[in-house]
Amino acid sequence: MGRLSLWGTGAARLHEEIVRVAARWVEPEIRKAKLQPYSREAERQTMDSLDRTLDEPRRFDVPAGIRDRLLAGLSRDVADLLPELERRADVVAETARDQLRERGRTEAASLRALIETQRRRIEKDLHRLDDPQLRLDLDTPEERRQRELDIRAWRTRLVNIDHEIEEQPARILAGYEVRAQRLEPVGIVYLWPATG
Repeated sequence: MGRLSLWGTGAARLHEEIVRVAARWVEPEIRKAKLQPYSREAERQTMDSLDRTLDEPRRFDVPAGIRDRLLAGLSRDVADLLPELERRADVVAETARDQLRERGRTEAASLRALIETQRRRIEKDLHRLDDPQLRLDLDTPEERRQRELDIRAWRTRLVNIDHEIEEQPARILAGYEVRAQRLEPVGIVYLWPATG
């Protein structure tokens, strides 16, 4: 098993997943080739067996002699299976990248729509505040001054919104871009028959 991690800008962890590969174990002394990964169906059955085994209370009762035999070949077993683990991790990483890009596009589009809605609301309010008939209704100089300050603030906000519509969605997209990928072998599990 290996832990696949995908990282973005500023070392933000974007995705993490355990990648597995299963193979029939052959004793190192009689092994003529590297361990060969199982087919998908055989692997699924093996992982089902592992899940059932982990629920059994006697799962770690392995005789010391067998444990020593397994530990003696551990480095070789990892080396044999590492290329397949890396290949599978690359496939998983590409799928995760696609999902991250899609999530980024969705969030960027939502943010763009939100900012554009805000711009339309500000334009409507600005048009209402700048209406000549509204000026006649104001009685006090303080109200006229406040209206002018509001108009100036809304105009400034509209200029900033135009920049935000370009910059903020792009920032969201960049936040979902994978900058680094790392795969670490994190464990190996041997399923040993209770009778053998």
